Amino acid sequence: MRMRKCLCKEGILRKLGSLPKTNSGADENDIRAGIPLSKLPHHRCVFERVFLQAFPDDLALVTAGSVRKELEINTNEALELIHLTLVELKLELSVGKCQGLSFRSLVGHQKRKRQNIFKRKPIFKINGQSIRIGESLKYLGLLLDSRLTWSSHILSLHAKVYNLTNNFSRILKTDWNLDKELVKIWYLTVIEKALLYGAGVWGGALTCDQIKRLHTSGESRIRVYIDGSKVDGGVGFSVCILHGEIQHKIICKKLEPQNTVFQAELGVLGEAVDWAIENKKKINIYTDSRSSIKALKSCGSRSKFVISIKNKFFLAEGLVGLVWVKAHVGIPGNELANHFAKLASVEGEGMDIPFPYSFVKSTLKKKLLEDWQIYYGACETASGNRIRSFVPRVDTKTLIKSKYLIYFLTGHGPFPCYLSRFKILSSPLCECGSLGDPDHYLFDCLMTRDHQLKKPSCEAKSLWLKT
Repeated sequence: MRMRKCLCKEGILRKLGSLPKTNSGADENDIRAGIPLSKLPHHRCVFERVFLQAFPDDLALVTAGSVRKELEINTNEALELIHLTLVELKLELSVGKCQGLSFRSLVGHQKRKRQNIFKRKPIFKINGQSIRIGESLKYLGLLLDSRLTWSSHILSLHAKVYNLTNNFSRILKTDWNLDKELVKIWYLTVIEKALLYGAGVWGGALTCDQIKRLHTSGESRIRVYIDGSKVDGGVGFSVCILHGEIQHKIICKKLEPQNTVFQAELGVLGEAVDWAIENKKKINIYTDSRSSIKALKSCGSRSKFVISIKNKFFLAEGLVGLVWVKAHVGIPGNELANHFAKLASVEGEGMDIPFPYSFVKSTLKKKLLEDWQIYYGACETASGNRIRSFVPRVDTKTLIKSKYLIYFLTGHGPFPCYLSRFKILSSPLCECGSLGDPDHYLFDCLMTRDHQLKKPSCEAKSLWLKT
């Protein structure tokens, strides 16, 4: 693995050194338990192209290599040295908590059409145990990702700043007479500090989209809570638009009983986005449906309905934010949306959504079973009568369960009485002299005595397979 120039050798150390200090970097005199800093290098080169940052209760290892094999050798040698040092100090390392992150040089990956990830992840081991290699790694409060895009960090930073600004705005809307200077100091010391934490490391790598996302994290938006519900066969959804704590508008729509709750959860997202586009308002949509969020994130969905909802979000770019909230934990807006969704399933305004594939499959299966039952009951052959004596009505679990059970029920199997009909055997008799049919071998034959079952009466045959 070749590191890009700004992250090679002294560049890596400068990056690590520019990160904010934490309590982990305490002076050796303050350490009452743990590894003495004098025993392990605090900030120096262990081998060529291998660097170590040691803390009282943590270690950060940075290695480099021209190819993956060299990277694995350099890293595993350094890990072996760390292990031996810890054994000497009678300390244990929790390998389960260790994490690794690997990436390629940005200089080289430009020639590979921006493929800066490995086809196969490197293998790092310490004391014979493999270290988990992930897509991202948190170091001193910063999330590094395997592509060096800082996308994971920007997303987490956006969520953090958004929560802070929401709490900040809620207090400003109260009737308290807050001093402007106090508000300014509060903003500079809380929100701005959180936003700019570690900016010296990730700030220069921001894209236009990431900058735009951070700019919009502090905007005041209308809160919209949505929910879908299915009660007593009725399906519906509701959109609750709130201005502060005041209900601005409630939209309730009723779907057909054949529609699913998943369709209701997706449909309500489209309804909320349509409202934002129509009124040109910036909103944040709060939903308790993880499945609908995953469907929107998925790039492999072929459902026309899901694609249509995605297109609505695309048209509303910059107007709509989407947030997941936990259901039934006392969030007022979510509970309100759930209440109106149940009402909408009974008396909401009608809305047409295509039936799901699951409904089509269940309808076809039901029709096939009905046709099968008609044919099943009308068959008056010997095998048909025999099957119905054990299975009066069509039962897919019994009739498609095992080929050996079908052999027994129909008599169409490796039995002399059946094979002799096709001249495969010359006689329909068993070796013991009796007729070689399924009942004989299962209940009466002396040659299968060790495996025989008790023969049911004619009245009990229909219950025999259920016991």
